[in-house]
Amino acid sequence: MSANVGLSLLVGCAFCFLAKSSSWATAEELGNQQANAVKPAIAPTALSAPQLERPTAPQDAGRGLSLFLRNSCGACHSIRGTEARGTIGPDLSHIGSRPAIGAGILPNTEEAIAHFSSA
Repeated sequence: MSANVGLSLLVGCAFCFLAKSSSWATAEELGNQQANAVKPAIAPTALSAPQLERPTAPQDAGRGLSLFLRNSCGACHSIRGTEARGTIGPDLSHIGSRPAIGAGILPNTEEAIAHFSSA
């Protein structure tokens, strides 16, 4: 898994986390987010799309996966090759190959992820 994948998982699941409190979003809140989500402006890529360029710090991918698994994100999401086997949220196995994050409003780059997570 690349660093982009680990960072994307962390940022993508930030939508599920209530930033100003210590609790997780409820099913109702997540449903409202999905209903009001901005539709992607770019066409989704095929699952067989090549991964983005190799990361400069591969240890970040392991950290992202560790956070993902430790925070029970796999209860909703699945990532092939891990114990994350959720069926409620989207399969995140190929998130690093996506051209955009955040419902298609941000490019899937380290700079965009850093800007998003510091906002």
